[in-house]
Formats: sequence, C-alpha cells, structure tokens
Amino acid sequence: MAGKDHIKPVERQQSRQFITALEQADIVTLRSIPKTELHSHGNLAFHAYEISRITGTRIPAPPEKFRTFEDFMRYIQTYIHPLTDTRAEMEHILFHAIEMAIDDGVVALEMSIDGKFSKLWEDQDAFLAYMSYLVSHFRDKIDFRPELGLNREDTIENLAFWAMPMIESGVFRSIDLYGNESNGNLDRIKDIFKAARAHGLKLKAHTGEYGSAKDMFETIKVLGLDAVQHGIAAAEDPELLRYLRNEAIPLHICPTSNVVLDRVHSMEAHPIKRILDAGVIVTINSDDLAVFDQTVSQEYLNLYQAGVLSAEELDGIRVKALRHFANNKRSV
Repeated sequence: MAGKDHIKPVERQQSRQFITALEQADIVTLRSIPKTELHSHGNLAFHAYEISRITGTRIPAPPEKFRTFEDFMRYIQTYIHPLTDTRAEMEHILFHAIEMAIDDGVVALEMSIDGKFSKLWEDQDAFLAYMSYLVSHFRDKIDFRPELGLNREDTIENLAFWAMPMIESGVFRSIDLYGNESNGNLDRIKDIFKAARAHGLKLKAHTGEYGSAKDMFETIKVLGLDAVQHGIAAAEDPELLRYLRNEAIPLHICPTSNVVLDRVHSMEAHPIKRILDAGVIVTINSDDLAVFDQTVSQEYLNLYQAGVLSAEELDGIRVKALRHFANNKRSV
C-alpha cells in the first residue's frame, strides 16, 4: 500500500503539469510527462530528416492530404522504403525510433515491426536477437513491447513461413494486421491469430479506418481482437460503441493520420470525443512519424487546440492508458 500512496501524489502533480502545458501550448513540458504510444510502425517511426541525414537523400514532403490509401502507400514505397532496405539502415531506424519515443515522454511502447523485414538479417534468429537487444538496451527508460506486423496483402504461405516462428519465439508481445482493409480474407488469417492468442500475444488489427463499422465489427469477432488500430468508424454505430465499451476493447487512434489520409475532414471534425463520450477506451498515438511528422505529445496538443477535447479529458486518456498498460500483460 505504501507504494500506491507514494505514486498517487506524483500522478496528481503530473496531471496538473500536463493540463497546464496543454493550456499554455508548452510542448517541452508535455514531452516530459509519461505517456503511452500503442500504434506506431517501426519502419516509419522516425523523423524524415533522420533518414535523410544518414542516407544523404532528401525525402519530399507529403501532400497536405492523400487522395487514396494507394497514394499513401505509393509515397512510402517510392521515397522511404528504398532508404531502409539494408540491415544497417533498419537497425539505425528502429533504435532511433525508440530514442525518439523516450524523448517524447513515452514510457510504454508497442511498436509494430513487420516480420518481412527479417529478410534484411542473415536469418530469423539474428532478427529476433536484435529485437531482444532493443528491449534489453532500453529497459531502464521504456517498457518496449515489440509487436509483430502482418500485411493483409501478403500471401498466407509467406505469413505462415515467418509468422509462426516469431509468434513462438516469445520476443513479440502483440500482433497487428495492417494494410488495405478491402484486401484479404480474414478466415485465412484466423489460424495465425489463434496461435498468437495461445502464445499470450495481444491481438490487434487496423480496421474501421477506411472500412465501415460493419466491417470493423466482423474483424473484431473473426480475429478475436483485444484492441483496434484506428477504429474511428465506430463513431457512427451505437451498437458497436456499446460492444467496445462493454468488452473494454480500446481504440488506438492517430488523429493527424486520420486527417492527412482524408478519413476525417479536419482535426476539428475528428470523432474521438463521440467515441470517448460513449465510454470506449481510447488512446492517442502517432502512427507514422516519418509521414505525418507529429509525435504523441503534439497529437495531444493538436486535439486540444482544435477544441476537440478539454485538457482534463486529454489527461484522463493519458492516465487511463498508462494504468491499463501497467495492469495488463497484453497491455491496454
């Protein structure tokens, strides 16, 4: 009990500081206060200037808005992937991404790393050893829980080849299905998710970003999800909102990503408040820092300055995410 009594005043002080920092647009203080980052893609979780610095190649600024998901992927494949196609570059990026999260006050990090990147190492064991090294190296500064990324558009043969050994390795703490929601049959992924569940991984998927609330509901049920990446389509479906609330399934929302990918018209129009007011757990995240150029701290400030949520509501989101992460082996 003494430990709890000691923590509570610290939490209260941090909340006061966080609220004041939002009100004063004090990004330096915001970055100093503990928070989570639960929706981040490791190969894109860095400032574009960093990869430009190490490669000597300038990455063109993205458009203010991407017209389609395909345009977004084309930008990444044209300007970013060619600069991250060696083991040395990928190791530098992942290491730097974790350092950047720490600098932003992130103390709990679930960063998705697509298993296909293991081909940059000499074998899967070397790839897994590097993931374990990152966990160990940063242990005193951040609770880094590697997340295994699966692309909807990959073949089931490819997924089965590298996903199962990685699930069984004990290195990854969660699994995430990402990519174009309109592609891929969920039934072909079910066995992989069942295996991940059996090995204690948290189950996540990108859904309700481009797809409908109906599609999102189906994905949650078929894959047995513990958490949803994005999920903003739920704002339009009271039944789905009740389900998410009753089952305590959180939505890991990335506001700037939703705006730049034209899923919402503007930051002011973001539906996160409707979702929060329905009693659903939400967290605030950066998604792809290399493209959207917004850290988690900046995302909190963006929502506050757009008048979407109050400083108290935003601090409540921050605190609840931290508590869930601390109390759940699979995180939030």
